[in-house]
Amino acid sequence: MTNAGTGSSCGLKPVLGAPRTARVILGDSGGGGGTSCGPLQRPDRAGNVLIETVPTTGPGAFAPILYAFDSTGTPLGLTALTDVGTAFAFPIKAGWLLETRTGSGGTRITRYSSTLTLDRQLMEGGSPFADTLLPPPGGAGVVAAAVSLDAGSPTCPANQPRQLVLTRFDGTGAEVASRMIGCATQVAAVSVGENGASDLLTLAMGVASHLAPDGGLTQMAQARQGLLQPLIDGRFALNEGTSWTRTLDVNGNDTPPPCWLQVRPDVSRFQIVLGGRAYLAYHDALVAPMSSQACDQYAELVLADGTSCGFVSLSGTDECSASTVAVGLDGTLATLDPRTCTASFWPQVLH
Repeated sequence: MTNAGTGSSCGLKPVLGAPRTARVILGDSGGGGGTSCGPLQRPDRAGNVLIETVPTTGPGAFAPILYAFDSTGTPLGLTALTDVGTAFAFPIKAGWLLETRTGSGGTRITRYSSTLTLDRQLMEGGSPFADTLLPPPGGAGVVAAAVSLDAGSPTCPANQPRQLVLTRFDGTGAEVASRMIGCATQVAAVSVGENGASDLLTLAMGVASHLAPDGGLTQMAQARQGLLQPLIDGRFALNEGTSWTRTLDVNGNDTPPPCWLQVRPDVSRFQIVLGGRAYLAYHDALVAPMSSQACDQYAELVLADGTSCGFVSLSGTDECSASTVAVGLDGTLATLDPRTCTASFWPQVLH
């Protein structure tokens, strides 16, 4: 790992000017209670921004409302969700795939347009999906993948009666491939990652499954489990709980992680940015759950060779965390001030 000097490729590092802004006016939730603002969801490939609000008390609890704004801050639409315990939005070309988990434990994935009009329900099941995929800006077309636990199958043994199925969605949110990758009793210890070549790698039940862009499936024994994150060179970094321990490729080969990750134990996640020339590394692994990090020590720009370009000076919020900082598929960087429910964003600054 090195630090950059003048004249290095760190000239790519963005200097944030005045942001564009979008604000949600918070009011009564309808039951005499208040409303909390956040999380900030990732902008879609068109640069549209998505803010989530949730009633904190009253009969409206567990009914998030999503608000969409275009790249100028103009409102595009909103949608209110009912009987939802959690909601996760995955950006597509124009809009989002929305994974929701109901209060009764069911899970569904639906496609919404950029104006938050319900377009189509894609998947629904009684058990939660094990993992979902958010590819980096500049990815090669795979926008989301889900590992779901399907109902009993005659191909599975009696002690593991349910299928683990890997489903791939393209840049429009359409399902393009679905393959069975194993049998299980419940969803557990599953992770999935996608690299810039649209290879999917999944770890589940002691097996690594590689789903190639042409739909071909290769499986190999792999005892390691943890969070997979794609690297610029096409491999995957593996976090087994508290640190980045190994690197895996699509053939299951197991090697040490990159030096720049080894020496950053406080980096819990990172994204590929600037068209595959750098990473944006988030320093929040050592922060207590539900806490935030100082915004001048949160998002570090690291070049592909491990050179540090320093931290990006974020503004628009005093509380930097996974709930208030997001980078979209087009490289739009956004922050959220939960107190005023105002999003600040810089279109395509990390494209």
